[in-house]
Amino acid sequence: MGKVLFALAILMVLAGIGLLLFVVVRFFQGLLSSPKPASLEGEPPASSVRQSPVLVPKTLCYGAEEVRNLSVEDPAATVNIYPSEDGQVRIELQEDEKNPYQISLSGKKLSIRRLPDKRVFWGWSSSNRWDDSREISVYLPARFGDLSVSTTNGNIVADSLS
Repeated sequence: MGKVLFALAILMVLAGIGLLLFVVVRFFQGLLSSPKPASLEGEPPASSVRQSPVLVPKTLCYGAEEVRNLSVEDPAATVNIYPSEDGQVRIELQEDEKNPYQISLSGKKLSIRRLPDKRVFWGWSSSNRWDDSREISVYLPARFGDLSVSTTNGNIVADSLS
């Protein structure tokens, strides 16, 4: 009886070690599959490098009376702010299924926020979340209420605003 319990204990320990190794290998496979700069010698063929997500353009249009406050949050996108030539509030952005924007209009406040990456493993991303080149273009009428723009790795450009 003692030998059987000892054998079962060894099997459970080996199964636990195997599971741990599996998890660690899968984690590092995700880290290593990030695209590498083209300048590296001996880089793998393009077919084996993880492709950037397919971005789909989206345009939001609102009347100047509908929106008086705008909040834009995206950790990596470049946000360009331009004057609107037709007096409308217009936002042009690109999004994909894995990282969609959360867009809400409450009262006269429009909020646009990029949702977190869904490909996260124990708080760590298995890919480079900020490897894309997203841009958000915001067109505002001359007289507009409050504007809040937040980004961590992107740029904020306000051009020809009066």
